[in-house]
Amino acid sequence: MKAKGRILFPLSILIFLGSVFLLQFCGEKEEKTEAEDLSFFEDADFPEEKIELPEFVGSATCGDCHFAIYESFKKTGKGRAFHQPFKDDSLVDFSDIHVYDRFSNYHYTGYWDQDYFYVTEYRLDRNDTTHLLTRKVDFVIGSGNQTRSFLYQKNGYLFEIPITWYVNKKIWDLSPGYEEGANTRFDRAMGLQCINCHNSGFTFEDNSLNLFHNLGMEGIGCEKCHGPGGKHVAEMELPMKDRSDDPMIVNPAKLPLSLRFDVCRQCHLEGVTVEKEGKHFIDFVPGDPLNEYWEVFIPQSGASSDFGFASHVERLQQSQCFIHSDGSMNCTTCHDPHKPLPKNKAVFYQQKCMSCHEMEDCGAEHFDRDQVGDNCTSCHMPKGGTTDIPHVSSTDHHIRIVTEERREDEDEGIKDFALFSSSDADFRDKVMVNLEYYEKFAQDPAYLERVAQYVDSIEWINRLKYYYLSQENKIPQADINMEARDIEDPYGAFYVAELRKRTGQPSLKYYKRARDLAPSNIDFIYRLAVEYMNRNDFDKAKYHFEDVLNRLPWHEKALVNYGYLLQGEGHYETALHITQRAIDYNPDYKLARENKVNILLNMGKKLEAKTELDILIKMDPENANYQALRNTLLEAS
Repeated sequence: MKAKGRILFPLSILIFLGSVFLLQFCGEKEEKTEAEDLSFFEDADFPEEKIELPEFVGSATCGDCHFAIYESFKKTGKGRAFHQPFKDDSLVDFSDIHVYDRFSNYHYTGYWDQDYFYVTEYRLDRNDTTHLLTRKVDFVIGSGNQTRSFLYQKNGYLFEIPITWYVNKKIWDLSPGYEEGANTRFDRAMGLQCINCHNSGFTFEDNSLNLFHNLGMEGIGCEKCHGPGGKHVAEMELPMKDRSDDPMIVNPAKLPLSLRFDVCRQCHLEGVTVEKEGKHFIDFVPGDPLNEYWEVFIPQSGASSDFGFASHVERLQQSQCFIHSDGSMNCTTCHDPHKPLPKNKAVFYQQKCMSCHEMEDCGAEHFDRDQVGDNCTSCHMPKGGTTDIPHVSSTDHHIRIVTEERREDEDEGIKDFALFSSSDADFRDKVMVNLEYYEKFAQDPAYLERVAQYVDSIEWINRLKYYYLSQENKIPQADINMEARDIEDPYGAFYVAELRKRTGQPSLKYYKRARDLAPSNIDFIYRLAVEYMNRNDFDKAKYHFEDVLNRLPWHEKALVNYGYLLQGEGHYETALHITQRAIDYNPDYKLARENKVNILLNMGKKLEAKTELDILIKMDPENANYQALRNTLLEAS
């Protein structure tokens, strides 16, 4: 069959491919049959695909024997790092919520309806509401020591809410990374790496990007630092006479210093993560060397005053106290991971300093100690704004004599990277950090240029990623000639599909292979639907657009393309409804409004088409096509 219908804008037949956020996981599932009923636009309960490993028992089981430690730990920031929202949260002021993003012209507010918390996005035009979108908040993420951010989940897919409560300043504002024109609204996927450092007890579907079938409500659990507890529990359940001398559990205090530090580094060393070839960061367990799984590189700006919010280990490693103590002064010297922060923090940490230093060691010629209450940390660990989270003042764990001022131009220019997860990285990782930084942080071609000269030395999957990101057309044919059925990595199949398409070669079976290997990855399903659409196989295209929309009903690009196909078949009423859904979600989506004009004209509704066209002209007054069509409609009326 072929699409038909009067098409007035060349742009109306453009197919938005969307961006694919590239993370690499592994997994496999059989393809659905084409005859399967997708129950279009109904919520679906997708089956759990990943079996939770039996050796993990959960923190509550630990609490059966270690009750006092368990109860104390629940009150720490780690224990509070993930939970469902509740009205009586003393760390959040829910009484007056209003955030305005001047770049996108969206307002945000929040409210409670019985026991549920909602966040609403809206626009105003002369006090009239022109856009309204509401999401129910399902989870709170963040310890509350600095921030409380919020998440929502749809059919298991987890996303971030655009506003955050900043605890110390007691203000609501855009969430970190949403400011200065970077507001991604309700579309930011909350992936495995983020959840892994805020939550325990979850099950995640490999290769899905953000599909969680279960999320534990215990924040960060005991096993994050002590390793899987199943063998320990089994050992302790034996009669005393049958127990071995091995408790079958990791006690970080008894680990060598480097391994002890790795327990903290897994979440408190923030930078560019480069996974080792064939390894995945989720596989790390306490007691193993972290650098067997991944390395962490820190972008260097040239100023020692720069630090990220979760860069505690990196900063401490630069401190003379750490260096000259041979590491005996480390994280647990000042922080008991089982206890919340002390109420009188100044006195508590002062006593920690005095356990090694004498007050007379500190020269008073360059400052007045009385002004800071003889508080060592005020001068030697000054609080400052972090480089990655606004409105947050965090203690800098680089203990030093502070002699330099922060400059405003420190972040300009291409970055070098320092390694803090081990003593040295291999050549491959030093190349890969530039590829990872380009993909996730800064799209400066200079980073890809660093990779280009060594691209032949990195493994196949990352060579493909390089060619995909660089937009090069000179791609070694041997890298993209593998049979689709022989590819076991879904992102490998996707890269090959994209690169073959870029060079004018058949690519459909590679898109299908990517979808088969990652059947819950929405981007892969959508991209396969687009490929069928390009090949004029509209029935299969509609089937896969429906699959996307069953999982995420407001996927705007799937809505627009699905509506376009329905319009071509003459199903104008349904096409109008589907297209309007895209506009309701994103009122700035010009392609959706263009298609709506076409649908209305095909339905003979010229007045409504003109009204929609006036909105397009207001959005893009320089567009000659819009103005010409408007003049045509005026002449015909």
